[in-house]
Amino acid sequence: MRYVRLFLVQLRASVQVTFQYRAEFFVGVFVAMFYLFWNLVPMFVLWGQKPTIAGWTLEEAALVTAWFTFLRALLEGAVQPSLQAVVEHIRKGTLDFVLLKPADTQFLVSTAKFEVMNLFDAAAAVALVVWALQRLHHVPTLPQVGTALLLTVAAAALLYALAILVISAAFYVVRLDNLIYLFNSIFDAGRWPAPVFRGAWRIVFTFVVPLALMTTYPALALLGRLQASTAVTALGAAAVLPACGNSAMDAPKCSAGAVAVGNASDVPLNGAVLHPTPQANVFVCRDANGYYAVDAGCTHLGCDVELKSAADLKQGFICQCHGATYDANGDKPTSPAPMPLRHYLLCAQPSGTLVVDVTQLGVDPTVRLKI
Repeated sequence: MRYVRLFLVQLRASVQVTFQYRAEFFVGVFVAMFYLFWNLVPMFVLWGQKPTIAGWTLEEAALVTAWFTFLRALLEGAVQPSLQAVVEHIRKGTLDFVLLKPADTQFLVSTAKFEVMNLFDAAAAVALVVWALQRLHHVPTLPQVGTALLLTVAAAALLYALAILVISAAFYVVRLDNLIYLFNSIFDAGRWPAPVFRGAWRIVFTFVVPLALMTTYPALALLGRLQASTAVTALGAAAVLPACGNSAMDAPKCSAGAVAVGNASDVPLNGAVLHPTPQANVFVCRDANGYYAVDAGCTHLGCDVELKSAADLKQGFICQCHGATYDANGDKPTSPAPMPLRHYLLCAQPSGTLVVDVTQLGVDPTVRLKI
């Protein structure tokens, strides 16, 4: 629920910014509709010359274009605006302000900005699906609709993962504009059914950049022409690339200056052990989800907090100086503490020794070290 609330806050802020400049909003809607119109023109021109191309009729190809339009709306309305802001953060040196926030960094940068006018593209995509199905006199069954929706979710995850991989290059190069334009240009090929492409291009757009999975397969599923084995294989393959995208944004590892804080076996389940380090006193805690490290300094005036019960971490922490309390995660502070306890990066060595890195800021308080 916490991340749902954060998502709604970010979305509300984007909506407010969009409607601050209403003329710009309506211009953006007009441009989106104009762009959609010229996307459809080549399809009607080509299929106006032949009833079928590569075994696809106009209406069937329209379904592919509809999925392309929907995914492009997702890309340009939700994915790219947020991730391109990461590039600006890196250029200006302000990414640290995002890292310091007590939430998952990838989530925050992925939901930082939305372009609301792209909702019209998504609505146009739905209308195009309805038009095509009516012209085909085809009413999809519930399993066909379910498979198409499942493949759409997989396509959205693939698109997000590809965008993450592209944007992550900003950590190593200064300018990404050309790479982003190249990615958008390649994605434009998704407007056509996969059988239109021949030879090496079909291999590239099926296996290297899986545009076929993103746009052609959902259309085939809705038409009832996608084999079950192909759908299962596509969904299985779709799980691989998002994992690569997530690893590209993984939290940093403990630095060479991390301090040893005992062995993992020394920390009992639902217990915590206090360890002094040169920079701060740190509680190494363990709950049902794993291990984590919390600063022992109260956020009021810096007095060291204590466990309310030495035998039960679930009861949380208390500061004996002025009575502030925290839950077992160092969260939900009570007066006079102004904020939760800080979390530090905790790592494990092959020997089982735990090390804490107090130089790594912005550690997500929900993250646990699993051993």
